[in-house]
Amino acid sequence: MTDQAASAQSVRGPRPPRPACPRCTVRIQADPTFVPCPVGDGDELFPNGIFVFNVTRILETLWAYRLTAAQHVRFLTSTSAHLAFVGYWNGKVGEAGEDA
Repeated sequence: MTDQAASAQSVRGPRPPRPACPRCTVRIQADPTFVPCPVGDGDELFPNGIFVFNVTRILETLWAYRLTAAQHVRFLTSTSAHLAFVGYWNGKVGEAGEDA
């Protein structure tokens, strides 16, 4: 961190915690039969931190509704991303439960 960035952070103080996700209410389980979403030539991938989603396959599946956490799992491109997403999501569920 640069001196200027450190100085700006000390003036503003620490970042407040993120509010719990109001839609994060159901825990998901790691699926022992999980098969990563195949990536075809020309598929658009969306890397979001440690998760990589196959946007092409999501758009092929998406109709006029939001995907649930369990539906997101189908589009993860690796087992490590699957396990990381399960932990991430369940952490959000825990945060929402703590605030309720």
